[in-house]
Amino acid sequence: MKSNSFILAIVLFLCAAFYAAPASASDQSVDGGPAFQTLERIETIVYGAPQGGGLLARLNNVEKEVFGRELPGSLTERQTAMLSFLEKGTTTQPSLLFKLSVAEWAVTQSVHPELSLAKRVDTMEAITEGTVQGGALASRIERLMTKLLPEGVIATPVTIPASTVLKTELAQTLTVRNVKVDDKIVLKLIDEIVLIRHWLLRREAVFLRILQK
Repeated sequence: MKSNSFILAIVLFLCAAFYAAPASASDQSVDGGPAFQTLERIETIVYGAPQGGGLLARLNNVEKEVFGRELPGSLTERQTAMLSFLEKGTTTQPSLLFKLSVAEWAVTQSVHPELSLAKRVDTMEAITEGTVQGGALASRIERLMTKLLPEGVIATPVTIPASTVLKTELAQTLTVRNVKVDDKIVLKLIDEIVLIRHWLLRREAVFLRILQK
């Protein structure tokens, strides 16, 4: 059961990658540039929505929010490093979103990619420690992992065939009155996904899309 839970958390973490994925073929930022698109994706993961202000100031702020300090390097290097740290991880370390998803699953048997990283960390600290702690998000997540899973987390990659059909349904009824461009659309899985003896996705697992024109 324990290994199944970890494998489930892996795939549920992948669902978090839908934070900024568009619901249409359009993938053009309001600002039009790839640097802004990448930063908007990072801000959506961390805060829940893109922030205002200049590019460098916004990058500095989100780095301080996650790491507690600004990172060295060029603008492109810093954004690439940040996004990789949040979503991909390395060959030896799972991503930050993966770790948080495992922590959520270990405590509540649910994962919440529909919420911002900051909100998810606040919620987990309130549940486990009784109060929201301060500091950089990365450090706070590592502290949670140390307390909940002192043996650490090992990521087991599982390849889902491209032909796999994920049957989903809308979590709420959509009308022209209650949705607008850039709203998050929540989808829930109808049937669980099992692949080669691994229970990958439970029923009602959450997927997110961003509504665009």
